[in-house]
Amino acid sequence: MNLNALDLNLVRVLDALLRERSVTRAGEQIGLSQPAVSAALNRLRHVLNDQLFVRHGNDIVPTPRAESLAEPVRAALREIERVFQTGKDFDPAGLERTFTFMGADFFSMLLMPPLAARIAAVAPGVSFRFLDSARGDVSRLLQDDEIDAALERPRSGGETTSQGAAAVRQHLRQATAQLFRRRPDERGRPVPTRPMA
Repeated sequence: MNLNALDLNLVRVLDALLRERSVTRAGEQIGLSQPAVSAALNRLRHVLNDQLFVRHGNDIVPTPRAESLAEPVRAALREIERVFQTGKDFDPAGLERTFTFMGADFFSMLLMPPLAARIAAVAPGVSFRFLDSARGDVSRLLQDDEIDAALERPRSGGETTSQGAAAVRQHLRQATAQLFRRRPDERGRPVPTRPMA
């Protein structure tokens, strides 16, 4: 493979196609027209010597080669983002983002009111969503960026229902609960997990 034929825009297109499974939606996600995405896909096919995606109804389905590139491509883009954010002062007052947590209703009632009050004082543009723990596999949801953190009760022996390479486990309040979040190198910086007083 000729690496000189690759550029960052092609990598972004591949990541968007893998996420959206649609040329149109991928273009909308990264701000490119449908013809531009199609042209980039043709270049990727030539460089990687693989079809990468095949049409299935209104969507496109990744080939095994494309599937194998999904996580490495996402990790590479996160690392590039981290490199260029190094040294940038962080001002929570200017942050506008929704953080998504997953866990039982018990945790939403216990955690959300005091957390929202504290965050609102320093970052008024930040909001929270709390999803029920029946939503799915924690490791997969973290890896796919569908949630930012998950809270679970430990089972006997300290184990939980969710273990995986994509998650970092942290005990909270003497093992009353455990918090799962992405590994620090997946987003560039870790999500704070210090228990509240």
